[in-house]
Amino acid sequence: MLQVRLSLWLAYRALISTTALASSGFAELLQIVLFHPAAVHSVYAEGPPDPADFTIRAPFPTVHLLREADVMKAVTSYPDTAQIPARNKAKLRSRGLAFCEERWSVAFYRHGHGRMKNTVSAIDTIFACLFLGLLRLATGISDRPMWEKLRWAIPPGVFVFLVITLSTWANFLSYQSFALSAPSELIFVWIFARLLQPQERRRPCYPDLPPVVATTLGTVLLSLAEISGDGHGAHGVEALGAALLCRAASALMMVSLRSSCVVLEGVSKKDTVSVVEIAYWKMLVTSCLCLPYAFLTEGLSPWRSMGSTAFWADQSSALLLSGSVLITMGFQWSTVGLNRSFRSPLCALLESTLKPLTACALVLVLADSPYQKILGLKQPKNATDIVGLCCLLLGLLLNLLTCKSVKDAPGERPLTPLDFMDDAMEDDDLAAAMAMSMEVEGPAAKAVRQLREKNSEAQLAEASSIQVLSTLLGNLVKSPSEEKYRRVKLSNKKISMALSCAGAEELLGAAGFAKTEDQLEVPSDSPPEKVKADAEAALEALSFVKGHMVLSAQLRAEGEVRCVTTLASGGLAFGSMDNLIRVYGAPGSGGFSQPRILSGHQRRAGVDGVLALVVMEGDQLVSAGRDGRIIVWKDGVEVADLKGHGEGIQGTNVHVVSSLATDGRSLISGGWDKTVRLWENQSQKFVMAGHDIAVNAVAGLSNGDIVSGSGDQSIGIWRNGQKVMTLQAKQVVRALCALDGSRVAAGSNDGFVRLWDASGKMLAERQVAQSYVLSLSRHGPELAAGCSEGQVVILSTEGLQVKEELQVLAEAYGLSFFPNGDLAVACGDGSCTVWTRSAQRAAGKVERPWVGFLGGF
Repeated sequence: MLQVRLSLWLAYRALISTTALASSGFAELLQIVLFHPAAVHSVYAEGPPDPADFTIRAPFPTVHLLREADVMKAVTSYPDTAQIPARNKAKLRSRGLAFCEERWSVAFYRHGHGRMKNTVSAIDTIFACLFLGLLRLATGISDRPMWEKLRWAIPPGVFVFLVITLSTWANFLSYQSFALSAPSELIFVWIFARLLQPQERRRPCYPDLPPVVATTLGTVLLSLAEISGDGHGAHGVEALGAALLCRAASALMMVSLRSSCVVLEGVSKKDTVSVVEIAYWKMLVTSCLCLPYAFLTEGLSPWRSMGSTAFWADQSSALLLSGSVLITMGFQWSTVGLNRSFRSPLCALLESTLKPLTACALVLVLADSPYQKILGLKQPKNATDIVGLCCLLLGLLLNLLTCKSVKDAPGERPLTPLDFMDDAMEDDDLAAAMAMSMEVEGPAAKAVRQLREKNSEAQLAEASSIQVLSTLLGNLVKSPSEEKYRRVKLSNKKISMALSCAGAEELLGAAGFAKTEDQLEVPSDSPPEKVKADAEAALEALSFVKGHMVLSAQLRAEGEVRCVTTLASGGLAFGSMDNLIRVYGAPGSGGFSQPRILSGHQRRAGVDGVLALVVMEGDQLVSAGRDGRIIVWKDGVEVADLKGHGEGIQGTNVHVVSSLATDGRSLISGGWDKTVRLWENQSQKFVMAGHDIAVNAVAGLSNGDIVSGSGDQSIGIWRNGQKVMTLQAKQVVRALCALDGSRVAAGSNDGFVRLWDASGKMLAERQVAQSYVLSLSRHGPELAAGCSEGQVVILSTEGLQVKEELQVLAEAYGLSFFPNGDLAVACGDGSCTVWTRSAQRAAGKVERPWVGFLGGF
């Protein structure tokens, strides 16, 4: 509403300058009559709005020039002209305020409400973008590619533009409907967050209910109070639809901005895109949309008006425009800060609270000033206002408390770094949970390392040591001063078995226990605060021995990363849509060093991308891509170029090689030409044709058979170049992974992973996603499945039981296990992430920039 009222004021100031005609020698010949959208008969009148004020209003500021002679002629020829104004006032008062406001809102909207609203919006966004650009230069620019920042800024920027245009439409159709629709935004945000943000689906709903109820009640009360004051318009299907569309666009803006903030936050300060920079790119997109929209709808006249010296000579107009720009910049900046710091539902609650509180603050600052009237600010005077403000303050308090309460309980799966990105208030907890590898390894970390390295999984399970240790430490965290929890009797059979595992006694020692003859005991002189802190640290360290993965490293490319393979040396290689392969050596104490770049693939038929990587005997790296080439690399040098896919076949992109596999010596490839090919000694041995649609995945079984998965919803089994069996996969097959013996796992478009044997029998199936399974990789008894929804699910190879789920927040196009059990994930956001179960290889604390004006919380 600020921009609407500002545009009216600016237009009025521009038109009022026409009074100069009266001082140009025409005072005896002309009369000037002014009409204005906000005109009133008395600026000092108190009480409800007077319908009679509509007799002197127009949809936009208007100047009537009347000849004196014509006026005198009309007055003398029409009876009782002095009573015309009184009769007009009486007629409108008899019709009532609701009738006047309804007719007025329709006329006001249709006639362009001053013909400057869109222009003011464009100026706001342009200047806000310029100021944010200067701040961006002053605060530093991240190392992330420009296209990547712009890509993630486009969705929220487009939704900001939609909110600006839809709010104008909704406000002038019916301010009542628009104001009362405010709580619907909270519902939209919650729904969209659950649909579009995988990490939200795992969270319970009940922690959000208290702040939702308080904020909704406060918003409704303030809306009702505003409507009973000077609102206009009437309810209707069109008005309600416009209001709900605007709220839905605002919710989508918030959810998409949250996703952008998470993706653009890296694991290092240089890799992290700051709040200022995200706000700048978002406003740049919005400005590029608002500017042409303003020209199309309002033309050049508003720009000429605001470019005149008379406009800038008017202090009120210039100050109002400057204030509008600053408010726009501050609001967009703080919106990014809130979305980076908080989960989407909590961010929506905070914004619903802070907007009316900010308006109340403006009322107090501008009280009894002319700007209060111009901006339409209403002082909170009645009981409804006061109760509404109290509810909003309560909602704000509950929001901040909720930020601390949404945590996993001790003994459950610890939050991963990407989970902790949902809550900037958990930075200290993030450091405790992730940075188990300090400059000096602590006693708890040493004990956990012993538990992992010196005990088998069977030993730990038989002794129930993890469960027993978790219980003992959890009790101490909960009640550090209770004597019964500070003593552990060694005569207890379960405790004795648990402590027989290497590292268990040392872990309790790190929590403060000291051993006596028949028990472990926390010394009586240890204060409860220290006991609790030591027990919490030991419990956090213990979480790593349970087999849960945390982020270890995040590596970047210039395009989507489509494939990854790990190397025997401990390094990795991944290929991306920029036709490059990045090869990293084994990480040192400072993490992964700079990669070696392999450049050999090229654009062909307008497409790019390296789609498959595999390692063969002799440390040979083999890559395949959309250019149809299969390149063999040795020590970073191209040693062979295998061609054959698509040759002699007519069709679009039939040359694309989509997948590679190996048994060590032989190479298997599958392509969009519907063929599977076997290569030995860098020459083609078999060409196997039998699929009706492109081959998406291949795998080699230990018995020498070859398995292929296709878009024709079948799995082919090949032996000595001949197809020996066809399995009906029920859906398009996207990924294959050979297991022990003659078993193979297949991932498909319906989100299922299915386990087959060579006889054609389906042994098990498990749905791990709502959409595509894009990749599979196996390590020992575990099978990892990468999904298009941004998660990686760890399954058991026996029965496909779900063991764990990782949130990578982008398509998991490729997976590859390291020999030590760490997992590399090729992501669609241009990154390759490495996940680990080792406390020593876990990433350190994620550096966060100062966020918005709430960062101090």
